[in-house]
Amino acid sequence: MSTVIYATPVFSNKVRYNRKEEEDGGKREEREVVIYESADDIRDDHSDLQPQEGVNYTQLRSSYNTLSNTHRQSLDEVKKLKDIIQGKLCPEGWTRFGCSCYLKSTDKKTWSESRTDCENRGSDLVSINSKEELGFVIKLNENEESWIGLSFICSIIVLLSSH
Repeated sequence: MSTVIYATPVFSNKVRYNRKEEEDGGKREEREVVIYESADDIRDDHSDLQPQEGVNYTQLRSSYNTLSNTHRQSLDEVKKLKDIIQGKLCPEGWTRFGCSCYLKSTDKKTWSESRTDCENRGSDLVSINSKEELGFVIKLNENEESWIGLSFICSIIVLLSSH
């Protein structure tokens, strides 16, 4: 197959050539050559892709910034809502400490009357379970008298002597 390359060129043609076996016993070689219209068709710099990569990076960065801002705003909103909810978990006039709500009544009643009043409100007299809670109750009392809940605790005190 032969092509006249000086006539009107067709740049998409492929050219083949054969090399015969050499006299010294070398092998025959066949190659195919592709002729392109211009060198721009085969450049390795892929300059047409670079603007696309820049656009993708810019879009990715913008999306990341948007998500970061949304996440930060969501965390702030969660904190605000948590503060509101924690403040509203206790009925009006009650004070929150830890996971419990406390009401310091101004009425003077006996222990039994105070306990009944608490039960009518859906609560009970305080049972102090930690030093922190004791400190809170003392501060809540401010030199006034209050009843606390009682529970039966059996304990044995052993005194040791070094005689």
